[in-house]
Amino acid sequence: MEIVKDERTYEGLHVVPAMVMAMMEEVGIRELIDERCSGPDRCRHKLSAGMAVKALVGGMVERGKRPLYRMVDYYSTAPTDLLFGDGVGNRSLSDTILAGRLDDVFQTDTRSLLKDSYDLLKKRYGFDGDCLFMDATNYTMYGEKYLKSQLEHDLALTGVVAKESPMPAHGGNAKDGHNDRVQMNLSHVVDGNGIPICSQSYDGNTSDISMNEDMIGYLSKTMDLRSYILMADCKMCVEDLLKRLMDLGTGFVTKVPSNFNDTLRDTVVTSVLSGRMDGNPSRPGRLHYETRDRMDGRILRVIAYMTPRNRKDSERFIREKGLRTVEKRLDVQSRKRYHCERDALEAFREVLAKSPADCYTADPVVFRDRAASKRHGDGREYRVRSENIRIDESRFEQAVVTHALQVLVTNLPFSATHSDDVHTKASADDVIDLYLELYKVEAGFKMMKSGMNIADVYIHTPSRITAVAFVVSLATMICKTMDHILNAGKPKGERARTVKVLADLHANTLIRYDRSHDRMTVMGHPGATTDVFTLLERLSVDPLFLLGHR
Repeated sequence: MEIVKDERTYEGLHVVPAMVMAMMEEVGIRELIDERCSGPDRCRHKLSAGMAVKALVGGMVERGKRPLYRMVDYYSTAPTDLLFGDGVGNRSLSDTILAGRLDDVFQTDTRSLLKDSYDLLKKRYGFDGDCLFMDATNYTMYGEKYLKSQLEHDLALTGVVAKESPMPAHGGNAKDGHNDRVQMNLSHVVDGNGIPICSQSYDGNTSDISMNEDMIGYLSKTMDLRSYILMADCKMCVEDLLKRLMDLGTGFVTKVPSNFNDTLRDTVVTSVLSGRMDGNPSRPGRLHYETRDRMDGRILRVIAYMTPRNRKDSERFIREKGLRTVEKRLDVQSRKRYHCERDALEAFREVLAKSPADCYTADPVVFRDRAASKRHGDGREYRVRSENIRIDESRFEQAVVTHALQVLVTNLPFSATHSDDVHTKASADDVIDLYLELYKVEAGFKMMKSGMNIADVYIHTPSRITAVAFVVSLATMICKTMDHILNAGKPKGERARTVKVLADLHANTLIRYDRSHDRMTVMGHPGATTDVFTLLERLSVDPLFLLGHR
């Protein structure tokens, strides 16, 4: 075999970012961003804010686990003047210039910009629904811990003075376990197809209730909430928020926390344990129990349910993690000293009473530790150790049911049977089905954190953290839209995630540009050209946008 060492280059781009960026052009999202970010000095180095976001989204959806930086290298072979505008060279995609574009994006109302982008997609592809799903999470980034003084200094350096940025927290309870990074909170709303409608960044120490209150206020101003049903977790189950939703005429389904409305959940659980739950042949193994409650003179439906999966998870939790938790707590308690035997036994019983489930027991052994008492000189010489820590099988079944039960509250009208229009009437199973679709928000969070790799970005200012969160939310919105379009009409078991479909193409498919003949070709495995143009046709995207713009 002859080895040729002559250097050969090409102009082109991987098909995945090309297709996603083409969709932004086709729908008009890039133009919308440029319109909102227009102003003096908003197009430095001939790269507009919309084109910068387009470049970031393109790199984000394709590059997997690599950090979101050094776009100069990533687009080194791409025809940047065709993709991002006349006169835009590869150096216009440097980290410094892109950071400046993020500052421009931050100056806009990113929540409204994302909502308007959703409206463009909705108008273009015709998807609709009457369900909204809301949840909040926190996300971490590599960055600097900020104080107010640092924030003011950095905003002055970047020229960002018209809008105050949310403040990242540090050392909090990050859901990804990276408490060493800076942390921000994000509230997220998706439609019934799992497509993000809007999202908003908040200070890293903002409570979920505060985020829900702000997001509901925003939705009430931008949407006719009388036409929607809102689903959320227990952080929305606050009397003031539920009253507000009922005043707006909005249907809702939310999970009941233990402290809501005079411990309503405990009352319902007690009723379930002493009564009987109903089943439904169409949903084998799922049981439910329904009652009523009043709030501010209005009747609410309260529905408790248990699925086979809930029960199995609860059994495993009680026998494994719950038991280990009790053992650790009793071990900690055994090292404490008390003034008398009675105090030691009361402390022992208190630990068991606060255990994760009411079925754990142990044998207490009280003894005197005179050496420790003499050493500390405080007279506390009694200690208690626990022996034979175990599960009381006679109470195990009740503990499993108590732990597995989920209690919901809703204002949807009652129906004894399944209804196709849950706005007018909904059975207990209809309400449960609506709540279980809350996973769609979590699926979006998973894509943002893992698929878009939001954590692997090093950000120097809080304002850019907010801007990057917008870019990630936009990329998620586009990918979820592609999911919906490509899977339309397919049975649930045959649906393939867009990430996998595009990953198969990305493995060996390029969009190549021949500048001398002004010609674009698809290079890849046999049949790659057909695959690419079939996808473009289903997405209603003009192939010219693969390496072009409006």
